[in-house]
Amino acid sequence: DKKFSEAEKEILAAQQIDKAHPRVILAQARFSAAKGELSTALAHLNRYDTVAGTTEEFTAGDQLRTNILYDLRQQKDSLKQQLASASSQKWFSR
Repeated sequence: DKKFSEAEKEILAAQQIDKAHPRVILAQARFSAAKGELSTALAHLNRYDTVAGTTEEFTAGDQLRTNILYDLRQQKDSLKQQLASASSQKWFSR
């Protein structure tokens, strides 16, 4: 929790300098992903895609997006399994 707090302070400081800088936006996306806020992270990446200017920047964004989408698929699969288990064990209300 302390590291999240420190990271958030660093991102806020960077935003004060240049909130539209690609590295700042990518940091926001990474921070959101680390907190488990995957839809917010993807929104930051969508914005990042509009300001990234180099191949390295695009690659960094694509790698993070791939990881986030993988995590989302894993969460979806886990929820499906939980629902199937709950249904088979009749853990639901009518």
